[in-house]
Amino acid sequence: MLEALLQRGRDRKKRKMNPKSLANLRPAKPFTSGHRPSKPRKLTDEQLNQAIELRANGCSWRKVGDLLKCNYQTVRSSLRRRGELKPNSGENTKLLTGGEMPSSYDPIPVKLVI
Repeated sequence: MLEALLQRGRDRKKRKMNPKSLANLRPAKPFTSGHRPSKPRKLTDEQLNQAIELRANGCSWRKVGDLLKCNYQTVRSSLRRRGELKPNSGENTKLLTGGEMPSSYDPIPVKLVI
């Protein structure tokens, strides 16, 4: 009774590929600064300048996205592709309470006590 279950899947024939299809396979060109895939920006330069200005005035990413009528992640990624936004650059982050907090990538010196 179990023999039928053991045969299941083993009776399938191996796929044969046409030799002409195999001849078409070749490695892709390596990525260079002139040749690499990238998505086109959805926002214009004017919108990106407005986003930079809004962020400098203290607006949140979500608020900037709402004002530009697009997703806030789109704004962030467009600025990152343009080179205006450096993710977690090690600068201090201003808290809503008025204090400052170092970035998560800012190394904190640790003293060992023996």
